[in-house]
Amino acid sequence: TELDTYWDGLIYPSPREKKLPYVDKVHVFSFFSLPAARHSCPVRTCLDMASRSSARTRASVDGRRRFTCTRNLPTRRGATFLVEKAGRSRIKAYQKDGEAMAEWNGKQGRFQYVNQSSHAAKDALEGMVRCRNDLKLVKDVHGGYVVVQKDMDPHQVAVLSGGGSGHEPFAGGLVGKGMLSAAVAGDVFASPSARAVLTTLQYCDHVQSRIGTDCVPMRPGAVMIVNNYMGDRLHFGMSIAKAQAQGMQVKQIVVSEDCALPLETRNHPPGPRGLAAVALVTKVAGASAARGDNIEEVAKHAQWIVENAATVGMSASSCALPGQRQNLREVEAGAIEFGLGIHGEPGAHVARDLNGARGAVQEALAVLTGAGGLQIESGENVVVLVNGLGGLSHLELQVVAGEVLQQLGNTGAAVPARCFVGNLVTSLDTAGLSITILRAEEEILKLLDAPATPACWPFDAHTTNIESSDATSGVESEEAALWVRFSPPVQEINKLEYKEATTQDTHACQAIRTSLVGAAQALVAGESKLNALDAAAGDGDCGTTMADVAFAVLASLGVTPKNASQTSPTKELGIDLNLPQTPAALLELLAELVQEAIGGTSGALYYIGLIGALPALHPGQNAESSEKTSRTPDSSCLADALDLAVQAIMQHGCASPGDRTMLDALVGARDAAQKSISSGSDILSTLEAAAVAAQEKANQTAEMVPRVGRASYAGSRALGNPDAGASAVAVWLRGATDALKDEST
Repeated sequence: TELDTYWDGLIYPSPREKKLPYVDKVHVFSFFSLPAARHSCPVRTCLDMASRSSARTRASVDGRRRFTCTRNLPTRRGATFLVEKAGRSRIKAYQKDGEAMAEWNGKQGRFQYVNQSSHAAKDALEGMVRCRNDLKLVKDVHGGYVVVQKDMDPHQVAVLSGGGSGHEPFAGGLVGKGMLSAAVAGDVFASPSARAVLTTLQYCDHVQSRIGTDCVPMRPGAVMIVNNYMGDRLHFGMSIAKAQAQGMQVKQIVVSEDCALPLETRNHPPGPRGLAAVALVTKVAGASAARGDNIEEVAKHAQWIVENAATVGMSASSCALPGQRQNLREVEAGAIEFGLGIHGEPGAHVARDLNGARGAVQEALAVLTGAGGLQIESGENVVVLVNGLGGLSHLELQVVAGEVLQQLGNTGAAVPARCFVGNLVTSLDTAGLSITILRAEEEILKLLDAPATPACWPFDAHTTNIESSDATSGVESEEAALWVRFSPPVQEINKLEYKEATTQDTHACQAIRTSLVGAAQALVAGESKLNALDAAAGDGDCGTTMADVAFAVLASLGVTPKNASQTSPTKELGIDLNLPQTPAALLELLAELVQEAIGGTSGALYYIGLIGALPALHPGQNAESSEKTSRTPDSSCLADALDLAVQAIMQHGCASPGDRTMLDALVGARDAAQKSISSGSDILSTLEAAAVAAQEKANQTAEMVPRVGRASYAGSRALGNPDAGASAVAVWLRGATDALKDEST
């Protein structure tokens, strides 16, 4: 029986080989007799290595339908994979030592915005050059891609760099006035060929060979900046040697500032890896060349950066190469790897149970300033670079940057003079970052502050210069460095001019506070459920948003939350809902609290609804005297308040009934309240009818396609689950009703 095509993609002989015996429902065959056997594995690294080497491959099959593939590669240690298959499309593969794990369930994984994986590097560089009018690509370069300045200055030392693609914007994105003169790139994570590197050097020499005013070629030379990886060292080194033999003046700078690897590893070839400091090296060297320094001075400044910088990388995931289904490998959930490079390779060690960004930065700084890191004297000025590896949000990068500066300041280990935050040297879509610390001398700071045209270097001296604070002045100095004090004129809550609050006002306010407590407790308890509903069509935070305002209401009333699904911090708002003595004043203060407690669309809509409902409680004129009196909250007052709130939200929120929003539940509650008062029901009965109707309308939104708001982007995919906003209305209305019922009994 021939090997079933269901196994295609795992292990199979070439079509020319003989048929395989089929024993006990398990294919048994020996690859020792099949020299033409082909091997494929769901772990892409295995497949890539198979195509690049002439390694022998052997395989065996056991009774559990488990394939054991042993690979002995000449360029690296053997990789042993256990491959299991269940059904036609589910494949699991993992290394025996547990270092790498991948799983394919028949899907292609994350969509990638590439047309053809083998052309990704070329297409990316062409796209960048199309967006820039100061760059050009050198045509017909063998084994790489060369980006050059369109108007390269022949009087200046050329500053060059490059390496494999996948680290964008480095290096092509850093080509421009004040930084790189040219950059050479290979394919993703692959060094450019020696011929491509030599072409780059020859192009720059050609530009510099233009005849000067004294009829002598200028040829100020070139400084080539190379990251310390074996492939780059070999290809760039060969090309530089050949260029020097041809009479070119070339200096090589090898960037090797990685301080996370063990000392025994760093002390043996090839030594520490080059990481994000290469961006600082190119900036300093480019600025030095731009101001007219000769090749010796440019090389000296670049080498100084290499010798006075330290970097440690960290990540919660690896990356996916263009065209791959999965990441190269997986990192343990909840952990991060420290000491990883920029090619998806494993880190030096795995850290678990870290205290968020603070814990990660503490561990990184311990390495950076430890025995194997940068030896900094207390109070010495440093430059900090927080470099994203491509898959991390800028929000997280800024949090980490703030932690780095704060912890350095608190410990007194160093004084940050500059801080750069952004994606400069990436590793495709790796969800990680690196932290670089550079000893800061005045001359280096001037070169870092010098202007540069590359759009991928968006920093200037005015924005990155950190104002140092006097440590002796303590917290006040730190606060002054971060904050500016401003107290806007506060419009006091409308104080109705009564001679004194009536007994009816006091009872009404107490009833409102009771209902607020019930509504808030219900929202706190329903946080998780509302988040789950919101996740089906929105961003999954409706429950948390409503819980935030509920916590604020309870804190303002001095009540302890019950049945909280999680501890939610409450901002100190300075609003006391126990102070107002009239229903109108209480409702207006509640609107202010809601506006302060939550932002976004929900906060605005609830504020609009509460302010819109105020006229229902506004004081009237007593017919028997000139005194102003509050309208006593009753069934009619409740119906009017709901009606006014609905009108205000429809006017400003651009929504209508049937759009699948909170408005659907509010309209249902209003209609039920108006119907209830027509039959002469009391306020408790009216509230009950409104709560029941709100829940019914909220349930009906499961069959509605959202037409406004963020949920509208989900379209028909939102069907089947009630709208979270409408459900929140039903939750707090039910909570308020039940609380008043309990109070009355």
